[in-house]
This record gives sequence, C-alpha cells and structure tokens, in this order.
Amino acid sequence: MEHLAYCVPLIDVTWAEFGPLNPRKNYSVGTPPLALCHEEIEKMTELMKKLVGGRFTFAAHTGTYCRDAFLKEPFLGLWRNALTAGAEVLVHTHEEIAGKGTLYGDKDHMEQVVECAYRTLSDQGVRPVGYRGGLYAYAPFMTELLESLGLFIDMSAAPGVNEPSKQATWAGAPYSAYYLCRVDKTHGECGDERSKVLEIPLGADGFGGEQRNVLYVDGDLQDLDNLNRIWDTITGRARNSGTPQIIHFLVHTITASNPSMLERLLRFVDHIDANGGTYVTPTQAKSIYDNA
Repeated sequence: MEHLAYCVPLIDVTWAEFGPLNPRKNYSVGTPPLALCHEEIEKMTELMKKLVGGRFTFAAHTGTYCRDAFLKEPFLGLWRNALTAGAEVLVHTHEEIAGKGTLYGDKDHMEQVVECAYRTLSDQGVRPVGYRGGLYAYAPFMTELLESLGLFIDMSAAPGVNEPSKQATWAGAPYSAYYLCRVDKTHGECGDERSKVLEIPLGADGFGGEQRNVLYVDGDLQDLDNLNRIWDTITGRARNSGTPQIIHFLVHTITASNPSMLERLLRFVDHIDANGGTYVTPTQAKSIYDNA
C-alpha cells in the first residue's frame, strides 16, 4: 500500500486525576500514583512494540505538580527500555496553576524547566529528541530555546486550536510537518526565515480546534468513528496534493488501565494499518521530510 501518511504515535505520561485547567475534572491535580504510572508505562511500551514495531515516542512529564519524578529512577530505566525497543523521548512540560492559568509565557521559567529536564535526562543516557508543550502550548521564544539545546523537533501543534491564555495559538497552522517560521509559528510557506525546528502537528481535519477535530485518541469527548473520519481526511489530503502527510496522534499512559480507551486505540491502529498509514519515530519523520 502507498504511504499516504507518516504517523508518529505519541504517548503522554500522565495520571487519571490530572486536569488542572479541565473543568470536567474540577481542576484537579491529584498526586501521581508513581507505582501505577510505572506499570502503565511498561504496558504501553510492550503494547506499542507489538502494534507499531516500537516506532513511537514517549513525552516525559515535568510540571508544576510533578517536577522531577519522571526524570529519575525508576523511570529512567523505563525510558532506556523504550529506547532499546526503538522508541524516542520528548521533554513534555505542564506549567499550569490549577484553576487559574499557566506559566508558558514566562520566558525565564520555561528556559529553566526545559533546560533542566533536557540536561537531567541527557546526563543519564536518555537524550530527548524534541519537545511537546502541555495543552498545545508553545510561546514565541520557544523556538530559539529549543535550537539552543539541539532539540530540532517540536510536537506541540494542534492545527485550529486558538487559546492565547495558554500560549496555544495554532489557528492557520499547516496540517502536515513544516519548519517553524521565526516570525510566526503558524506560517507554512512564507518568505520569512525558517528555523531549525521541525513541527510535527497533531492530525486534524481542518474544521476547528475542538477535541473532536484532532487525533486525540483517548480524549473523553472522542469516539472511534470520528477518529477514523479524521484519519481518512488526512489521507485524502495526501491523495489530493500528491504529497504524503506527516502528523502525530496523541494517547496517554492511562490508556493502559482503561479498557474503553485501550479498545479505541487498538481499533484505531487497525484503521491506520488498513488505510495508508506508516508509523515512524519523530527523527524518522524528520528524515523523511528532509529527504522528500
């Protein structure tokens, strides 16, 4: 089958109670159940080895309500195991203040937490290949910061999302991978200077920024039929343009403990397999883009 879309399966590390800006979770943060998180990461690693041959990425959580637990043992052993399986790791920040707002626009704060997470993981042999902002956040200064650390892949974009208070402003962003513009992160083909950071966006249908319009596989407002429709829209773009699409889909570690979420993931992967999808890691996606 022809390669209509190259897809990076992206697994965010989280816990079930976590939702500091989510009214459906009553703005809860909870305490991460580290033993359960450890078990869920192990299960997701084994599952993704079977489903996609290890071609996926983990987004290692660091944030206001859990700064470093996932950046040290015993989780470092899990990240090394994932690397051995073929996966890659991203730095993933969650800089929210429950029920109030975020720190994503605070340049000094973001520089400190991103660099610290990157150095901590790298010094232990788990070098991140890129970055993902929580809640799709990505402030204008982030591109220069990522370049300074040698992080040349970002996976924060959700085309259509426009929430300035969270620094999640992706209205008008391209639907397939592109190098971030130094002037405006949503620019695709423009005359401004390109950065060295490749954006690999969340798959989207182009109808807006709602959760049901993006490939947020285990989202509580999502369903399988809609995911399949979005995927078919993406492969339709590839056919119409004659150019394969490069995107990611989003799932969380809590899926391992939730039968309905797990079933949705399994069936969605089946749909991708049967409809023009090829799984890749972030660095494989970048190589494909660079050599197209």
